Amino acid sequence: MVFPARAAHRAGSPRLATGATAAVLSVSAVALLAGLAGAAPPVGAAALATAPVAALLSARLMRLALALHAATRTFGPCRGAGFLGMGVIAGGATTVAAAVVPAGVRGPVFATGVALTATAHVLGLLLLPGAATTVAGRLRRGLDGLSIGVTLCFVAWLVRPSGPVPLTALAVASATAVAVSVVAVAAVRAAQHRPAALRCGAGATLSLLGLAGLAVPAAYAVPGRPFLAAAALPVLGGLLIVSGASRAGVTPVPTPSVAGDGSLAGYPLLTVPV
Repeated sequence: MVFPARAAHRAGSPRLATGATAAVLSVSAVALLAGLAGAAPPVGAAALATAPVAALLSARLMRLALALHAATRTFGPCRGAGFLGMGVIAGGATTVAAAVVPAGVRGPVFATGVALTATAHVLGLLLLPGAATTVAGRLRRGLDGLSIGVTLCFVAWLVRPSGPVPLTALAVASATAVAVSVVAVAAVRAAQHRPAALRCGAGATLSLLGLAGLAVPAAYAVPGRPFLAAAALPVLGGLLIVSGASRAGVTPVPTPSVAGDGSLAGYPLLTVPV
């Protein structure tokens, strides 16, 4: 699968150094500082810090996906950018929803948002050119990541804090571990053909870790201000995703062969937890 590099880059490449981006990043920084200083409710500050950035970046990813579709007349190359855009907006919508619901249901709202965001990011990474060429190859990537994620969940369970663990916190931690593992596997594989895929993988990882950093304290009903810094991770993650997606098609590369859709045998470091 090959991107039509020049046409897609001209028509849909997001430009990060724009006035709109600078404006929403300024709003994000002010909201975070206000929340950390106690001048604004933590959950409201997190929503204001992440939602405008998510809306802008997801729109740029969707524009990139549409440009790729227009250039190729197929849905193949554009699906990765499209799903990554859905993941970015899902993360922003999660923080907004958590800010408007009663405190008692914020945990389940965060858990639902993490699940939706993780699903979109995983699909986006698996559909990037170079990650896999067939449905069977994508399933292998998913199962490889699942095996690593399950191992990480077991390790986390062994070192968990004493006392009962809220169900939503357990669900968020498990979903994040599995999703980050699949993202890492897919990004490493895709990076062999398009190194910019590593930025997409790093961005998706930061976004998921940031949402988890907001969700777990909400599940435990602990004060949110010390954990508000986690809201900066989805912002940084979204910027990395857009940067990586916009550069993934700049240079044409050979289409990966079906034979390259093997398992993790080529990545010894990733198989260490297993």
